[in-house]
Amino acid sequence: MPRVLILSSLFPIEPHAKDGNFVFHQMVALQKQNIACTVVVPKPWTPALLRGRFPRHRRPIDCDSFKPMGLEVKNATFFALPGDWLGRLALPSMFRSVWPIIRTAVEAMNANLIHAHGEHCGYVASLAAARLGIESVVTIHGISSNRYGGSSHMHLQIQHGVRTASCVILVGSPLKRHYQFVSGGHDNYVVLTNGFAIPEHPSRSKVPRRRQHRIVAVSNLHEGKGIDLLIRSVAELKKRDLGLELVIVGDGEAFNRLKMLTAELDLASDVIFLGYLPHPEAIAEIKAGDVFCLPSWREACSIAHIEAMALGKVAIGCHSQGPSDYICDGETGYLVQPKNVDDLMRVLFQVLTDRDAIESVGRAAREFASRQLTWDVNVSKLKEIYAAALAKDIARCTDLGGKAKSFDSEQHTVLSEQNK
Repeated sequence: MPRVLILSSLFPIEPHAKDGNFVFHQMVALQKQNIACTVVVPKPWTPALLRGRFPRHRRPIDCDSFKPMGLEVKNATFFALPGDWLGRLALPSMFRSVWPIIRTAVEAMNANLIHAHGEHCGYVASLAAARLGIESVVTIHGISSNRYGGSSHMHLQIQHGVRTASCVILVGSPLKRHYQFVSGGHDNYVVLTNGFAIPEHPSRSKVPRRRQHRIVAVSNLHEGKGIDLLIRSVAELKKRDLGLELVIVGDGEAFNRLKMLTAELDLASDVIFLGYLPHPEAIAEIKAGDVFCLPSWREACSIAHIEAMALGKVAIGCHSQGPSDYICDGETGYLVQPKNVDDLMRVLFQVLTDRDAIESVGRAAREFASRQLTWDVNVSKLKEIYAAALAKDIARCTDLGGKAKSFDSEQHTVLSEQNK
């Protein structure tokens, strides 16, 4: 039976926070299926007086807030400098700081596997697993342009981490090409889509409906998410008198730039920016909309699309991006060409002017999500990966990914037949 130490810098600072909640929800599902696990959360050390100036994800975890749920969470701090100042010493320094906490946690629970989230934690996990004589698994969640800090030494260190792992989990097919670069062509990977968790008692929408149709987008606001394309599409659709409003949930470096674009396009009364919201409140906004649209052209998975599907909403994503792993175009949602305002506007117009399509596609989306995209389904597959890793059967790990993908495709075919 797997006994898992989870190593992840991606973790919510409290149970209802949104950042990193996919690791938290997977941990909850693991415990529900009787897999013992403890999570260690490495964070760069920052002086207490400056913590309020850092983004939420840099703040220490409130470990006590998870105890009523029976979850063991531990903070681990390490020394870091901005940019690439530490160069090849950055990851070894991280390991030296975090190693004592990992060793103590592994010994306390007699863990036989470390599951790391992200390439940096993957490197630390590889060294710790080798010292402890246990196995490691790494999940890669996305692509970051500054992941390696411009350091070829760091790339080689990360490459060692993923190549020595029993299995590397990619949360979406678009990461396959990235992983070939990261690993130097290694094939010890499997694609396993994330799940969703809808709060039992979500909040109510903060925005009273003023128009006939409402589009909702939930995202970190930065390059690659396509929010600017969505705003431009809404500007064009406004000319067709559809009675349309757009609600945007999230913050990030593009927030002010997107608000300026909204003003330039004379959409101040049509686009509402709500900023960052805790997960239950973000879910409430998705639920209050007719269509969820995030035309991200750099998206590994996008749990927000899955959450919208689970709520019975029409979800719109991009071809060849994460949502194309689980959205069957025209049946369980819609896919548009990346970076293409005309195609996005065409699909939005098609959906918003066909109430029957909104209801039928939303119904099919909810059915598919409830069958195939829950965290329980994700963890059932993850347990098989753990078992293969502990058996040192890498070939079996990669076979599991192929089977999971083909099974999902079969479910799409069934839905297609039902909707004819």
